[in-house]
Amino acid sequence: MVEAIILAGGLGTRLASVVPTLPKALAPIRGKPFLDTMLERLAQSKMIAKAVLAIGYRSDAILRHYEERSAPLPLAYSIEIEPLGTGGALLHALSQTEGKTLLVLNGDCFCNLFYSDFISYHSSKNADLTLAVLHSNDLRRFGSVEFTDEGRITRFQEKSQEKTAGYLSAGIYLIEREVLSSFANGPCSIETDFFPKLLAKNMYAYIHKGSFLDIGTPQSYQLAQQTGWIT
Repeated sequence: MVEAIILAGGLGTRLASVVPTLPKALAPIRGKPFLDTMLERLAQSKMIAKAVLAIGYRSDAILRHYEERSAPLPLAYSIEIEPLGTGGALLHALSQTEGKTLLVLNGDCFCNLFYSDFISYHSSKNADLTLAVLHSNDLRRFGSVEFTDEGRITRFQEKSQEKTAGYLSAGIYLIEREVLSSFANGPCSIETDFFPKLLAKNMYAYIHKGSFLDIGTPQSYQLAQQTGWIT
């Protein structure tokens, strides 16, 4: 069993035009808050002991939401007083966890990952950090992850202006608590501040061949509405 940290504190600026009154994590997909779906999927895995919600913008709405209904997992909260970015939010949330291996998820994207396989892979590689990645024929919205045949991550590439194929991060990570000790608290990014410095560690890519759902932009949010939760 591991503890999960869901990074759900962002302003959701790009999505504000279609979901103006809610934090992004509560954006409804066919009438159901996205965060509810994420928590249900985590609970179904039987691998997650509890979830820590790292929240900031409109945190009151998320707190009220789970005061009014029971969550499928035990919850704890890490509330940002000021925007901390993904890295700062992760570090801030550590005080709400106890385990040495943490599952970290971005609150605006999720996929039907088999967590038991993901955790087993991470353990078998003796990894410090494992990223779930998936193949895409168009990386213009995403940076790419490059890795060896054995899965060892060698490079992170910025977004491309051209339509190129490759592997992108699914926004789901397993990370060993001890590797975070070298980072100072404060605003920072997992992607730009943590990942490049951790390349010298045991960083691995886990290829996910299933579905992926992203609600980060009005276009992707509309697509999610059309397709529903992809299983």
